[in-house]
Amino acid sequence: MQSLRQYRAYVGGEIYRKHLKLTAPLVVLNVCSDTRRVERMLELLKQEQPGGNSYMLFQDWKDFEAAFAPPKPKLEHLE
Repeated sequence: MQSLRQYRAYVGGEIYRKHLKLTAPLVVLNVCSDTRRVERMLELLKQEQPGGNSYMLFQDWKDFEAAFAPPKPKLEHLE
C-alpha cells in the first residue's frame, strides 16, 4: 500500500523532523473499519520491514464503517 511506503520514507527516514521542525519522535496511527484491511497492512509491513518499526500503530474500529458520517459543521460560529 502506497501510504505505508510514504510513511516509511517520511517518518522512518525522519524527513518530518526538518519539515515540521520537530525533535520529538512521530507516531502514525492507522485506524481502519475493516479488520482484514488492518491484517493486510500488517502483512505488507512485515514483508517490507521484517524487523518491524517503532512508529506505526494499527487498530480496527467498527464505528468507522461506511455508515459513519462526521457531523455537519456548525456554521453559526463563523458569523
